[in-house]
Amino acid sequence: MPTFGELKTRVANKLNLPSTDSASLARIGNAINGAIDFYEEKHLWFNEATAQFTTTASNPDLTPLPAALPSDYLYEWEQAGLVLTENNTKYIIKKITHQDQISIDNSNTESRPRFYTFTREKIYLYPVPDKGYTVDLYYIKSYPNLTSDSQSNDWTNNADRLIEAKALADMYLDDRHGIDMANRYEQKAEQELRRLQTRSKKGIATGELTINSLTFDSGNSNLYRMSLLDY
Repeated sequence: MPTFGELKTRVANKLNLPSTDSASLARIGNAINGAIDFYEEKHLWFNEATAQFTTTASNPDLTPLPAALPSDYLYEWEQAGLVLTENNTKYIIKKITHQDQISIDNSNTESRPRFYTFTREKIYLYPVPDKGYTVDLYYIKSYPNLTSDSQSNDWTNNADRLIEAKALADMYLDDRHGIDMANRYEQKAEQELRRLQTRSKKGIATGELTINSLTFDSGNSNLYRMSLLDY
């Protein structure tokens, strides 16, 4: 689990650059931050997060929006990104991309929300909530650039070999125009990414879930509900 400074030194050593050369370390630092940005949208076990909200009756906005989408929010999970809880039952809220339909149909209907969409940087629910519900937002985190040598983040802690390989590939390509070495480190980065993705899939697959009901939600065959007993 190297810090930003330690990771820069590792890359510098493999480039045969002095670890005291501030200009070289600055370029390496940019390459490390660029590598994190490059992989940031990948869904891995360590960059998941959850935020909880409460709906308000007769208000289609998911409160406390618009003030408080998590500051590290990048995007919600593709599957089950928004989950509503009512009476210990979990309901997946389906994302709709046709925003005009929400604005037209949302005028008079109030009940448990079954759909949502992003409009003008807000989450809108449909139907309009008829009361307060607990809603969990499952999302992938975004990360600010590392600036201090003592800093670290989820990527340096859990994927340092991936970030190192990608930074080396970019440094060889951009600084040294070394195509062969750049390709070699790109291949190493791809191998490391596959390893991390395999570990993530195994982590998601393990464990047991017991349910006492699995039924399609009336009115929409794409939604279902589960009463969770153990997970």
